[in-house]
Amino acid sequence: QLCEGICSVKTLRRIEHEHTTSHMPIIAELFSRLNMTTEYQCLELVTDNTDIHKLIEELKASSNMHQTDTVDSILQQIKCLGISDEAANKQAIGRFSMLNEFKKGNLTKEQYLCAMKGIVEITIPLSVISEEETYLTNEELLCILNISIEIDDKETSKTQYINFLTKQCEALVLNADIAPYISLYEIIIAHVGS
Repeated sequence: QLCEGICSVKTLRRIEHEHTTSHMPIIAELFSRLNMTTEYQCLELVTDNTDIHKLIEELKASSNMHQTDTVDSILQQIKCLGISDEAANKQAIGRFSMLNEFKKGNLTKEQYLCAMKGIVEITIPLSVISEEETYLTNEELLCILNISIEIDDKETSKTQYINFLTKQCEALVLNADIAPYISLYEIIIAHVGS
């Protein structure tokens, strides 16, 4: 019943088992039928290429384990496979690239923060953190989180960033988007506590 009039059962099964990706309109219709927002399936890169989606998972794991040479290699593979020039893609690749350069010691903290602020501003002005109601994508939230982690504790803007991220978590709870809330909350608490 879920896929009736949207796609074939075979296509749905392939999507469920991550053997293929589908065009956004099909995904949107499936999510709509489930009364869910498409934000739940938001991936870092906008592409139909399943190889790139697999590389993104490797990229996240390698970045988390501080395997900087592997991250460089995966980023190069992604670029060679070709991704569209969409802002979300520029933002995701930029975030991974700058974080990796910072981890390797090729960027000072100031250079890194400046670069991350520029990456956020590919899609939105950074001034949104002072606004009451703002919707951000997962990528924008991750960029802002990365900025908040590296800002010196003595700077008043660190509190502003943390408060903004906390409000974003609270908004997710009010909208019953509990899974992203828990993930973002855990990241914030882990970095505030450390």
